[in-house]
Amino acid sequence: MFEKEGGNMVTREEMMIHKDEWLARKDELKERFAERIDDPTVDAAIGLSLVGAGLGSVVVNLIRGKRSAWAYLLPAVFILGGIAVISGGAVSRRSDRIATAEDVVREQLASLDPIARAQVLRGAASETFAPFIHHDHATN
Repeated sequence: MFEKEGGNMVTREEMMIHKDEWLARKDELKERFAERIDDPTVDAAIGLSLVGAGLGSVVVNLIRGKRSAWAYLLPAVFILGGIAVISGGAVSRRSDRIATAEDVVREQLASLDPIARAQVLRGAASETFAPFIHHDHATN
């Protein structure tokens, strides 16, 4: 016997009756879970939890008076792992934004004639690289 949300009990037989219904929804539930797991707040929460656990371990080691490098290895792993999770999510989101912007720019450029496309690319390149190009032409 298992307890339902309302406090009622569910028998094993009732669970077996609904098993097929739950299995039919399995793919839907997996998909919904996968959509939510990519959420940036989940990445941040996991990363911050790892960093917090690492910092907490450091504090405990300091309070206990542990000074060996081995005592700080696990906290360091937690802290670095948390930083990696946080930065990995940020890099992934940045890559997605870059890919989206690239697709939009390519579509817009494809709609132009070749001369206009060349002018747009030349203008964008000169604006982008102007700070790096020095025009020091000495005149004699």
